[in-house]
Amino acid sequence: MWETRFHCACGHRFEAQEVEEAVREIIRVASLLARVLAQQARDLAEIRRAGEASFRAWASRFADAVAGSLGAMAGRLVGSLLRALD
Repeated sequence: MWETRFHCACGHRFEAQEVEEAVREIIRVASLLARVLAQQARDLAEIRRAGEASFRAWASRFADAVAGSLGAMAGRLVGSLLRALD
């Protein structure tokens, strides 16, 4: 196998060592790409979780503010009614 030569359709001839090095490089790059894609997937999942948590916190603060405003309005209305009845 080490004495084998590979002939390309373009007419170029590659020695076995060159082919082996190219295949090793392809495997190395593919492995690196797999690690990068896996990390990117983990990062995107973390961003999604953080976004959901942030939205939940905002919605909770908004609901609290609305409830507080409605409570204050109801209190003023009841106070006005009680004053009017006195």
